[in-house]
This record gives sequence, structure tokens and C-alpha cells, in this order.
Amino acid sequence: MRYNHFRPHMSLDGKTPDEVYNDFKLLLG
Repeated sequence: MRYNHFRPHMSLDGKTPDEVYNDFKLLLG
């Protein structure tokens, strides 16, 4: 999936699955 599409200024490198999940929770409401 193209996570970068949502957060072009950030990289998934170094992010934990929890942080990625929280990002999507905020994006999708």
C-alpha cells in the first residue's frame, strides 16, 4: 500500500506498527 500518499512528509522507516495504526486512526477518523 502507498502509505506515503497520506503522509508524504514522513517515512514508515523507524515507525512501530502502533504508530502507523494511530496515524491511520487519525486519518480515517
